[in-house]
Amino acid sequence: MANDSEEAARWFAASRRGVMLHDERADYGRWRCDPANAARLSELQGVWQELGSADGLNVPEYRAPAAHRRQLASTVAFMSLTAVVLTRIDNVWLNSLDWWSR
Repeated sequence: MANDSEEAARWFAASRRGVMLHDERADYGRWRCDPANAARLSELQGVWQELGSADGLNVPEYRAPAAHRRQLASTVAFMSLTAVVLTRIDNVWLNSLDWWSR
């Protein structure tokens, strides 16, 4: 069985999630009616507000290293050029490559 703090954290997370099933919402309401549980929940909400929401945190966005971005760009450029060249080739030569349908 979870201790009181773990249970409070679970209910806090469930309330932040915003979507609860009807039974879960009823259980949450009964749990929150206990003054000790309400105090623990209020404490967690205060800590959350002090820390700020995830939108307010300064978390850097992941960016691939420059070398990887350049390699990807050159690969895409090569493949695009290859596709253009292959669509412009004489059909006789291109059809000779169609060995699997023979």
